[in-house]
Amino acid sequence: MTEKLPAPTPNEIQESKTIRFEVENSAGNLMKYLVSRADPAPDDKYPETRFFLNNLDKGFVYVGQIDPESGRLTLTPGSKFSPESTVFRVARFALSVIWGKKELPPGAGEIRKTAPKQKAKKPLPKLGRENEEPLPF
Repeated sequence: MTEKLPAPTPNEIQESKTIRFEVENSAGNLMKYLVSRADPAPDDKYPETRFFLNNLDKGFVYVGQIDPESGRLTLTPGSKFSPESTVFRVARFALSVIWGKKELPPGAGEIRKTAPKQKAKKPLPKLGRENEEPLPF
């Protein structure tokens, strides 16, 4: 079960390397998103920090780029969704609520930040000498 946290703020999105959020409507339908920040490298052709949005419902699917000042979501040539798709429209609306451009109507659902999934801890590998015979000397 997902831990319920408040919606992320624009500052949290701008300052985090990655941040997850989900949008749930009043019918219980849920869409999960991941925002990732790409800081420019010294020789990068893009001199500014960029923010990318991915949908996590069926894997890791690129939606578009977020303007960090306005929260506006735009499609790019690599986007896997059309402007008419539900994934894009829900994300665009959620970001406009997060940036304070629109209000979430009462009873319409909620937008909340989610904690990243914890990776299962693997036991440390054995060094391979536990079952060996001792050396004869």
